[in-house]
Amino acid sequence: MNTTLIITTIIIVVAVLMTGLAMARTISRLKNEARGLQSKLEKAVRERRLSETALAESQRQGGVGQSTVLALAGEITRMENNLNYMGNIRGERQLKKSLERMKMALRAEDYTIVPMLGLPYNEGMRATAVFVEDASLPVGEAVIISVQKPQINRGGEMLQAASITVGQNCAPSC
Repeated sequence: MNTTLIITTIIIVVAVLMTGLAMARTISRLKNEARGLQSKLEKAVRERRLSETALAESQRQGGVGQSTVLALAGEITRMENNLNYMGNIRGERQLKKSLERMKMALRAEDYTIVPMLGLPYNEGMRATAVFVEDASLPVGEAVIISVQKPQINRGGEMLQAASITVGQNCAPSC
């Protein structure tokens, strides 16, 4: 009986030691995995801080660069002028919808292109105007017939004054 007890005790001690050894290996493996995950987490935190810094900088500068907005607004205006002179063309409706989507994108960034084409001209407008004679208009009337550079506002403040061509009929007084 004593021998059985000793053998059983040895088997239990060996099992405990093997379990302990397996647990030590598992703990070591888990520590290594934890170090790897900690390293990945630290890297993700650094990247997030960098992206937050970049976003804050972009917002400080007004989102999209102002020169980009001015160039885009100029192209939109040029396209509208061309559509105005072309009359009815195939695909005109799609082009107009495209232009409207571009304007909506600018409005989302708080930029506004002030519509002027086809509107009556008045002396109070803050725009550089070139006047041309247009006998097709009623006498004394002045209408904006072309926009070379659009008026662009942001947050209610004018960033760029317009440059326009005004058609007028001043038959007896010109």
